[in-house]
Order: sequence, then structure tokens, then C-alpha cells
Amino acid sequence: MKLPPAVLRVLADRGIRKPTQIQMQGLPVALSGRDMIGIANTGSGKTLVFALPMVLIALQEEMRMPLGQNEGPVGLVICPSRELATQTFEITDIYCKGTAAAMLRARAAFRLGASAAWGSHAG
Repeated sequence: MKLPPAVLRVLADRGIRKPTQIQMQGLPVALSGRDMIGIANTGSGKTLVFALPMVLIALQEEMRMPLGQNEGPVGLVICPSRELATQTFEITDIYCKGTAAAMLRARAAFRLGASAAWGSHAG
């Protein structure tokens, strides 16, 4: 599987040299746009399996036809707890920042009830 150099740099910066079992099985499925259910232990890299393809697909769509002001979202993640939502945002934001430096722009947003935290990264 070929990933953009910007993504490989972010993975290397985070100390990820080799995919975990769930990542080896899940990334090709997620990148192909198919549905899947993945079950693995905490800390096994499940978030990366859906977050990375979501960021890459969003950037691909942005290259095809740039989004206008206040358009989107291209991806949506719904989490069952505040802690998991915060963790998912932080991981997704890392990949948005890392890929945006080399590829157009990416945005991550985090919303809990009535409060929201926004990140925007221009490339």
C-alpha cells in the first residue's frame, strides 16, 4: 500500500514503523470505502484505521473540487464518550496538520454538546 510522503513522515514522527494487526487488516478495507467492524485491544491503533483514510479521502475530495467557506463535513465520527471524542479529535488533528503542510488544507473539528473546538491548517 502506498501512502503519501507527508503521511509517512507523520507516522515516523509518531514512532509508527510497522502497522499493527488491526491496521494491516483494516486500512485496505477503509481506504477502499467498504464498511467494516474491527475489534482489537485498547492501544492497538484502531483510531488510525478510520482517521487516516478519512483525512486522505477528504484531501482527495478537496483536490478535485475545493470546498467553499462553511462547506462540509467530508467525514463525521460519532463517539460514545467525551474521552474517546477528545482522543479521536487529537489523533485526527495530528494527521490533518501533518498532511496539510504538503497537501492543500485539512480541517478537524471537535464538538461536544454546545461547545466546539476548531482547528484549521492551511498548506
